[in-house]
Order: sequence, then structure tokens, then C-alpha cells
Amino acid sequence: MELDTDFCKVFCCEIPEVKKAVIPVECSMILPDYFPDVMKILRYTAKTVKFPVLNENGTETVSGNISIEVSYVSEEGELCSCSQLQPFSQSFDCGENVAAAEAEVAVSEIGCRAVNKRRIDLNGNIEISLHAVCGEEKKALSLAKGAGTVCKTESEEAIVFAGEFYKNFSIEEKGELGYGKPPFGKILRSAAFGEVTECHVIQDKIVTKGEVRVEMLWAGENSGENGIFLSKFSFPVSRMVEAKGILLTDICDAKYEADFPEITPLEDGQSVIVKLKIGISARVYRKERADFISDMFSTDYELKTEREKMSFIGKAFPISKTEQYSEKIDLPETAETVMDIWTENGALKFSPDGKAFLKQRSAFLRKIPTEHRFILKRFLKERPMFCKRKKTLFSKAFLFCLKTRILF
Repeated sequence: MELDTDFCKVFCCEIPEVKKAVIPVECSMILPDYFPDVMKILRYTAKTVKFPVLNENGTETVSGNISIEVSYVSEEGELCSCSQLQPFSQSFDCGENVAAAEAEVAVSEIGCRAVNKRRIDLNGNIEISLHAVCGEEKKALSLAKGAGTVCKTESEEAIVFAGEFYKNFSIEEKGELGYGKPPFGKILRSAAFGEVTECHVIQDKIVTKGEVRVEMLWAGENSGENGIFLSKFSFPVSRMVEAKGILLTDICDAKYEADFPEITPLEDGQSVIVKLKIGISARVYRKERADFISDMFSTDYELKTEREKMSFIGKAFPISKTEQYSEKIDLPETAETVMDIWTENGALKFSPDGKAFLKQRSAFLRKIPTEHRFILKRFLKERPMFCKRKKTLFSKAFLFCLKTRILF
């Protein structure tokens, strides 16, 4: 008697070891003629903007830009700032079965020194971590009839990658400095941050909504008299990304990657024009149910089977958690004001018990009026995120539980 069989396709995957690389960063800043001479360097920070991971012939390429900002005091006691943009790129050999990849880019400690009054040298490292999922479709026995076979059938839900989609766009908005502020003089520091608050799918499209926040530390026309100010702008963002072939039941997640802002003051001295490039990265997951035979025997014949161990993604959903921390720092009695506070995020790391830790540098800049000096304070902390995870692909966005089954 013949044995009739049928097979179903299951997306099997594995998560290889995280690939890491360190890229050295070395550059020199030559101050333009209209910048005053350097007397003392106060603050130097680096921020990266990474582009989507490019896959080509089994090679994953991580690229982007790093912007280094230096704040210094001139011989006249004026607070000044200069910056330099530098590209970076790193390739990883991951094989041809990469289904999805995500990169984390963190800047290690940057060294900075003034070679002379017109030149500033900087050096440091960029740490790149590449998380990937390698997978392929395999056949699992789903139906067997005849020859006296008795089968035990199970049904499992598996997650497959339905696609990755990207879109770049630009915004141009007007920001008001606020009532009672002096006329705009110059920018000391600026940064932009994007956040997706809503993401869902419609027919062949992904709809994203969120906001872009821009921070600008600036000085008035006469910083000695008018002081230094921090202005914050928030602009709503809503964009659709073309994604042909996706279904209304698919799961999606997206993020905004904001580039370095271009800020232009208007003639009235009370408002600025903010131009900003934003990239959207969206990934779509699809739930598929696989019915397969987990055990079988025959009452009429001796039945021999070959077994293979397969792993597949069982769950995929966004994780978002906010932790609040409070720090108390004693200032000297001569301190007049705190002019700027900022943080620099490092790489997200995991302990053996599955907890996530975010290494973060924090600092603030204060002004001492009696001596007209600027003091920079830095401190470093590891902050627990209290997220327990079994198997993690994208450490900031998704949790993946890998299920293992014995398939015939």
C-alpha cells in the first residue's frame, strides 16, 4: 500500500554571534578666520547618524556620519563652538542567508586637545555591533496517509520576515525663540531626535506618526551681557512608506533617524528656520501557522524516519520601557547658572541573567560669575533597564523567542 505524504514550509532561523568592530576616528579642526582663538576647551561630544544596513552578496555594510562638536572659551572670555562631520563605514561577512540585520553604533571616549590657537585635534573610536538573523525555508512533514500510519499532528505559530522598507524625507519648520529673549547671535550646540509614536499597516503601505525634537543652545548678539539660552522645538511628523505585498494582519515597527539639523536665523532675530533630513526604517513581520507531524508509527509496516532539529521565531513584538532617575549634584556657591545639560548614550549590553544595561555619560556646563569661568562636570553611570529577554535580535526594539521542534 502506498504512503501519501504532504509537506509544509517553515521559516527556520538561527541567531549567530554578534559581530563587532572598532573604527578609529582621527580628525583636525582648523578654525575659520571669523572664529576667535582658542584659550581653553570646555566640552567635546560626538553623535552618530547611521544609515540602513546594506546587504550585498552576503556582506552587511554599516555606514553613517559622525559629528564632533567642540565648545571652547576665547581669550576674551567668549563661549564659542565648532563642529566637523566625518563619514564612517564597516563591512561584515555574514553569508547569503541573512534575513534581517540591525546595527548599533556607539562612540567611545573622545580625546581632544588644542594644538595651537587655531587648530584642535580629536581622536577616539566608534564601536559597531551587528545583530543578524540567518534563515531559510525548510520542508516539514504535514500529512501522511496509507500504509497503516497513525500520526500525531501539532500546530504552531511562526513568524516570518515580510520585508524591510526605507524612506527618506525632509522637513522645514519655523521655530520661535520665545518671549523676552535677546536677538539671536550664534549657535553653540544643536541636536535632533526622532520618535515614532504610532505605526500600523494598510493596503500596501505602512503609516507612521511621531515627532521630531530639536534642541539648540545659542547665545545672543552679545553673549557677555545677554547670556546663553536653550531652545527646544517639537514638530509633528506623519509619513507613509510604500510596502507592496504586506497584509492588514502583519506586524510592523518603524523608527525615525534624524540627521544633524541645519538652522538658519531670520532677520527679526527672534525666530529660526530648521531644515532636517529624516530616514524611516520599517520592518514587517507576518504570523503563519504551520501544521506538522510531531510523531507517527505504522500498524502494518516497520516505519523508519529521519529527524531534523529546526528552530524558528515564535514571537515578535515591540518592547518599550522608560526608567526615571534622579541625581543630586552640589554646585559651588559662586555658580551663577547651569547653561547646558546633556547625555551621551553608549551601547546597550546584556548581563547573563538577561537584564539590559545602558552605559550613559552625563555632563553639565555651569558658569562662575566672579571669575567669568566655565566649568565642565562629567559623570558616568550604568543604568539598568530591567528587561529580561531569552533571545534578543534588536536589543532596543524587539524580543524574539526561539522555539525548537523535532520535525520529520
